[in-house]
Amino acid sequence: MVSALLFFCVFAFSEVANAVVQPTPKHISLDGVFTTDLGVVGNSASSQDGVAIVTNGSAKQVGAVWSTANNLLDFTKDFNTIAYVNQGDAGSASGDGMVFVIQGVSKQMKWFTYNGASLGTLGENKYNGALGIPNSIGIEFDLYGNTSAGDGYFDYGITSPHNNNHIAIVYPGTQEGYTDNWALIGSSRYVNHNNTIKDVNLSNGNWTRLELNWETNLADYTQGILTMQINNTVPVQISPQYLKSQVFQNGTVSSAYWGFTGSTGPTYKAKQQVVFEKVPGLVEAETSLSMKDLEGNLIANGAELKGYSVLRVDMKAKWLYGKQSWQSIIAKTTLPESLEVLPNTTKIDGIPIADSVWSGHTLSTKLGDIPDIGTHLGNTRTEATISVDVKVENETKSNQTIQNNFSGRNAIYETDYLGFSVEKQFVELELISHQDKTVFIDGEVDSLIFDFTWSNPSKTQIGHTLVALQDDDFRMLYEPIVEDGSAGKGIFSYDFTSVFNSFKYGKFIVSYNVQTSKEQENIERVFYKQYRPKVSLKEKNKQPSYNLGEKIPLEIDLEDKDSTEATLFVQVDNNDVQPIGKFENKTDTITQINYDLPTENLTTGYHEIKSYMIDSEGNQSLIASLKNIAIEGSLKLSSVPTNFEQKALKIGGPTVKITDFGKVAVTDQRLITRGWSLSASLVEGRFTATETKSQKKFKANKTFFFYKNGSKELPIAEGPISIFKSSGGGSLEEQVLNQDGENGFYFRPNNAMAKGNYQATVNWSLISAPE
Repeated sequence: MVSALLFFCVFAFSEVANAVVQPTPKHISLDGVFTTDLGVVGNSASSQDGVAIVTNGSAKQVGAVWSTANNLLDFTKDFNTIAYVNQGDAGSASGDGMVFVIQGVSKQMKWFTYNGASLGTLGENKYNGALGIPNSIGIEFDLYGNTSAGDGYFDYGITSPHNNNHIAIVYPGTQEGYTDNWALIGSSRYVNHNNTIKDVNLSNGNWTRLELNWETNLADYTQGILTMQINNTVPVQISPQYLKSQVFQNGTVSSAYWGFTGSTGPTYKAKQQVVFEKVPGLVEAETSLSMKDLEGNLIANGAELKGYSVLRVDMKAKWLYGKQSWQSIIAKTTLPESLEVLPNTTKIDGIPIADSVWSGHTLSTKLGDIPDIGTHLGNTRTEATISVDVKVENETKSNQTIQNNFSGRNAIYETDYLGFSVEKQFVELELISHQDKTVFIDGEVDSLIFDFTWSNPSKTQIGHTLVALQDDDFRMLYEPIVEDGSAGKGIFSYDFTSVFNSFKYGKFIVSYNVQTSKEQENIERVFYKQYRPKVSLKEKNKQPSYNLGEKIPLEIDLEDKDSTEATLFVQVDNNDVQPIGKFENKTDTITQINYDLPTENLTTGYHEIKSYMIDSEGNQSLIASLKNIAIEGSLKLSSVPTNFEQKALKIGGPTVKITDFGKVAVTDQRLITRGWSLSASLVEGRFTATETKSQKKFKANKTFFFYKNGSKELPIAEGPISIFKSSGGGSLEEQVLNQDGENGFYFRPNNAMAKGNYQATVNWSLISAPE
């Protein structure tokens, strides 16, 4: 008998991955848009910095990220969405995969199913097992081919060059989505794959791009067309039959949750991540690139530009509608080498920004440079424009493009590129004396000389022509004269002063032309002749001073010979400038404005009132002013005691000073010195005591209560007596009645007084009086 001992050695091989995981694509924030908090246990998914990590690379995981209830897909409207999937770089050791899922809204939502071959969306991997997520369609990104008894037969019949990686459309919640095979031994279940893409490597570290596009049917949304596109492959239509029966539930539902599920197996696993570039309905916007000459004329896409020309490039973002405003926007623009950025010309919404936003030919704005746009959270701005002036390099170039994108917290938009070519010029012209669109103020121009430079590399003879134009007023300033051009370059100057003085107010154009035997070149520059507005200011009813709170009537005269509207401003001292309002202006006369200046918020003292105007062209007048406008203060009793009392006095005893009488003070903030006097008297004429039983009244003598100032005693009784006078008007400081040392208020009890509790009320009288 021969017995044999057989050893079966099973080896597991895995590829060594040499791939490098690609950088994460630009993506939006998940906050409030997608969630991994699904209210069920066992979800392995998490999120960080806008990246949804569906499985983190551990074994036997199942995870899901789904849209929130506020961000469902609405199939009654067109939409487009873009997402990127990364499933690691573990090669043949990867498993199991992910599914993009659309699940029609229902009362019983299911967020994920099983790990392993089910990918979190499909049903059980066994004969006649449970079905997957109901009311759904899916696009699976499968890392592992399940084609054996040990792994199940979900991917039966699929082979691909990259470890059986494949992408396919699946219908997880339908019986038709599977083929169940009964056998006496080894019954199995296949997943029915549709529109399978086999030549795809999902485990090399690259990000796979998924784009869905929905075109609705306005008459019947269930007849719309849904396509999916992987990377740059041809778009594929998803079955309208299953879309209607599953997601739309035969026309009873028009909205759906959407997201990704994923899983790993016991042996094969992967870190699987998702980011979203575009979410339907969140921020709907449009972006554009345009190029104009300095006259504002639009240059067509694909145009041929002339070397040396100066142009303006505009990058515009416009919010159309959406559930959120477009937030935290950053722009990136790349210019070709043929365009030179001119210093100090970069602006956002017309406001200059530093040239540091440029690095070579690439513009990158910083967070906060571009305002949020949209009408949510009280915002009203709906568009933003970046502009920059560029000079075209004088070299023949073709296929030149400008590229631009706007990336925000919740939306990313790539702008269609702008293309052009460049034609080399043999004559270069430039106005070096003045910038285009310079405003010249009439009366402030003593001399106006225009200096042009010309460059003629061919060194042939040249002819100069200079023309000025204002409306229909055409003037040939310099007739064409042939001159020697052998120097190759030079300066052409013209004294424009008399022409300027003869022009009316408004826009005028200066055109300089140079012609050689080979070509002619022309530049036009726009200028403006304008008038500086004038303002005069006076008091309507002049008076020495005004009381605080009293309005000051002002008469303001406006003169502007070229503007029909003006904004008038007023300022007191260095306080904030206050606009009075906009006024219509007649260019042939002086406009008079009456204005009452409030004084409630001014301080006592002398003030300067200033006024100026800015006309509709933005020209500001010189400042007119009125100085030494007096605002009177008040004369007031700023401190007196409300009550005082003295302990028992001895009848016939010594005179006693009241030590806690309290401060008596006067404040005189009047600007004009008039003097003042403070008098005191007793309301009842004397201090009086009342006997309790008989109610008999006893009066103290007239000298019982007095004020002492030095050697002078001033008795306070029936009539008012002056006890305190001004020491000089106009002092803003408080003046305090002297109660120091021997000075102050006293009681002098005498033998004639009856025993009792004496009381009196002091009447204070402050009057304005000559010094």
